[in-house]
Amino acid sequence: MKKLIAVIAVFAAVLSLSACKTFNMTPEEKQEYYAAEESKKVAASIQAENDYIEGVNKHSEETIGKTIKDKKIVIKNFFTLGYEYRVYEFNKKGDISHHYLYKFYDEVENYNVELEIGPSSSKKIVDKDPKARMIVYEIKETAPQTFDEIYEAYSNPRIIEHGYSIIE
Repeated sequence: MKKLIAVIAVFAAVLSLSACKTFNMTPEEKQEYYAAEESKKVAASIQAENDYIEGVNKHSEETIGKTIKDKKIVIKNFFTLGYEYRVYEFNKKGDISHHYLYKFYDEVENYNVELEIGPSSSKKIVDKDPKARMIVYEIKETAPQTFDEIYEAYSNPRIIEHGYSIIE
């Protein structure tokens, strides 16, 4: 019985010493160790952001779709808090039937603040997805424009320089 207790005590001592990785390190080794740990955290954060961006792109491809001649125009833009997609849908007469704004927020806090602010007189929330940090608005007041007019406007090099691109 004493041998069993002694073996357990030795095992516990070895385990506790191995748990304290910085116990027998020089200051330089400790600095390297902490730098490596910080690098791991940064890498995990970058991976999380890349996963978010991949999720946004996947969601946009599956849900939002692409531009379809005379039926729908999809515009992507980067804004200070994330990504934004504008979707213009057209009826058979060529008039805008719906105008949606999909906003994907880079931070959970920004997403939550925007939800708290809520809709305005010119837009209403029609969908939201906390996992994608996305809010979809329907824009109520849209100037009457044709497919070709909107397409031409967003094809303008000055607009493209500001980060707008037509998704085709």
